[in-house]
Amino acid sequence: MAYTTVPTYTTNQLITASHANTYWRDNINQLWPFTTAGDLAYASGATTLSRLGIGTAGQVLKTNSGETAPEWGDSEPITKRQGGDASDWWSYGTDNYTPSGSKIQVGVTRFTISSGVTDNSTITFPEAFTNKPIVFVGDGLKLISGSVGSECRIWIGTPATDTVVIQLTFAGAVTATIDVGWMAVGD
Repeated sequence: MAYTTVPTYTTNQLITASHANTYWRDNINQLWPFTTAGDLAYASGATTLSRLGIGTAGQVLKTNSGETAPEWGDSEPITKRQGGDASDWWSYGTDNYTPSGSKIQVGVTRFTISSGVTDNSTITFPEAFTNKPIVFVGDGLKLISGSVGSECRIWIGTPATDTVVIQLTFAGAVTATIDVGWMAVGD
């Protein structure tokens, strides 16, 4: 049902039940397409409102692929990426891509070094990537216990789709527990 433009009435004009139903009842009903708590109304035509039911937890309001209506969908944190290959995030290049299903995962890994100079930590990503992600490690270390008086180098191994190895190497022997933040970006 579409909205019907209400005519201009004149004094003493007879208003019939048909007029009242068309211009008042039907138009008011058109302005209320809701059936469930959380519903949204949107203009699906110049004179038509439609109902969009509430989405599910975590979904965001997006425009559909035809750019004609709103819809609920999953958010995608990365919308543009530059490289040499659409699926290889480690490929150098200047081509621009719009990846689908991209994600950002973050966490903190703990290193416990007992009188040594090196410790490795293997991170298992919360959700496996389809392709090898790009991994970043924070340049600050959070000292939980012990002392670190020497220079530290952080090394990130080549990531797999589900894991990556991070290594801390100190210039001299240390005994400490250290937390390091990391972030992985990919699809």
